[in-house]
Amino acid sequence: MKVGLTVLLICASKGCSKLVATAFLVLFCSSLEAASDEEWKKILGAAKKEGRLAISVHTGDTRRNAVMKFQENFPDIRLEVSTDPTAKYIARVRQERRAGVYAIDVRVGGPRTNHELIPEGVYVPLRPAVVLPEVLEDGKWLGGFAGGFSDRGKKYSYSAIAERSGIIYLNRDFVPQAEFSKVDDILSPKWKGKICMRDPRGAGSGNTALNILLRIRGEEFVRRLLLNQEVVLSEDNRQLTEWVVRGRYPIAAGLADTFIEQFKKEGLGLNIKELMSPEVLHLSLGGEAIALVDGGPNPNAAKLFANWFLSREGQSILSSFVGSNTRRLDVTVVKPEVQVTQEQYRTLFNKDLQENEEYANKAIEVARRILK
Repeated sequence: MKVGLTVLLICASKGCSKLVATAFLVLFCSSLEAASDEEWKKILGAAKKEGRLAISVHTGDTRRNAVMKFQENFPDIRLEVSTDPTAKYIARVRQERRAGVYAIDVRVGGPRTNHELIPEGVYVPLRPAVVLPEVLEDGKWLGGFAGGFSDRGKKYSYSAIAERSGIIYLNRDFVPQAEFSKVDDILSPKWKGKICMRDPRGAGSGNTALNILLRIRGEEFVRRLLLNQEVVLSEDNRQLTEWVVRGRYPIAAGLADTFIEQFKKEGLGLNIKELMSPEVLHLSLGGEAIALVDGGPNPNAAKLFANWFLSREGQSILSSFVGSNTRRLDVTVVKPEVQVTQEQYRTLFNKDLQENEEYANKAIEVARRILK
């Protein structure tokens, strides 16, 4: 722990012997753990008195099922989980707040969704709610604990998932490697009318795909893709994934991983692969960013959930259900092919950081201009 190193340095500067310094550190850490344990007991007791917790999750049964496991650990707290896609969630929060209604305690969804609502005072800082030492320990996390905050202020939106990601998904049962192995192949006349995409004129996986393509190939490339290739657009992530699985449109520019995993668990779409070309690789923080809602009816239950969600147990459950790699280094990697190293976490373009949203916004503007 950083604080432990500080204690040793202070002792060294004061001329303490190594034995004294070590003894002091042991006492310090013991008192810290005792304080954390006391805080945990307070939160747990207060959460049980509240007796319920309302969580909004992004689309996909896997997220909902992962979050529901909290109920098994804390049966005294009645869990209510609503599935709210981005637009629906934002509209719901704004409408409820205008009416003076505060019904949601926690949001688990995309980082950009959280970023949009931060200026409206929708969330409270997450860090003060986290008391478990195993959650706060930097050595447990890719990029350290603080490396999970995606908002500019590094306070509100926390992502525990991190993977290397491409932007083009291919059903290799219909698209052989020999015929599609690099980004430029997406413009081949052979694939005209065989490509689908999440509508890039709003936030989502389609916008991400366009964002990256604009950065590496420019606007003319994007124009040729959207117009010449007769790309079919949809707002429905499940529909897009099913099209790729069935081979109706075996190529997708942007898909939601959670739906791919759902189909694969049913034995379908097992040969859907990402085009992992180095030039399109970027860092994805997934759609499971946690944020605590200001004014929620059960603030202590929300704190309890945040600690559980970010613990080794919570992240093991989340990772196994959604099929994505957690940033926790003590949880089994479920997708080695997209595992992120410490160096990559520092250097890969992170499309989910709030400071990088200018690129996503430009992609939306270009898509709207081309598809008007």
